[in-house]
Amino acid sequence: MKLALLFTLIYTCVYPTSAIAQTNEINWLSFEELTKRYEKEQKPILIFLYTDWCKFCKMQENTTFKDTIVINKLNKHFYCLRFNAEKKDPILFFEREYKYSPESGFHELAVYLGSEEGKLSFPTSIILNAKLQLIYKRAEAISKEAFLNAIRLDSY
Repeated sequence: MKLALLFTLIYTCVYPTSAIAQTNEINWLSFEELTKRYEKEQKPILIFLYTDWCKFCKMQENTTFKDTIVINKLNKHFYCLRFNAEKKDPILFFEREYKYSPESGFHELAVYLGSEEGKLSFPTSIILNAKLQLIYKRAEAISKEAFLNAIRLDSY
């Protein structure tokens, strides 16, 4: 009896915490998973372009992307892709292959998606609508409020 009570107490204390931790993160997809899911259901796509050395990228990840409202909206209405612009592996993105460019020091796909006037800045948040058309690009750390405004579904 005491053992069952102890088990129930531990379960009720631990289970809700682990459930919250699991749902309190953005569901970042790989390129392969993104393509598979998009083929089944077309949704807008958020691409977060970053580098490992970018302190503003880390700031956005630790503030805006940790906000519960942002997480819930993104997970419900978007496919999310976190993309390191310095990734060296080839990437197949919707049936087209992109490679790392040693000349620029960045991946071709990062340059294609994130460049403005021939220049890359980090972080860059990119939104493609469900038809894969670019509808939003912002090359700076974005506050929660600005980000929520950008992902309003009625804006596209």
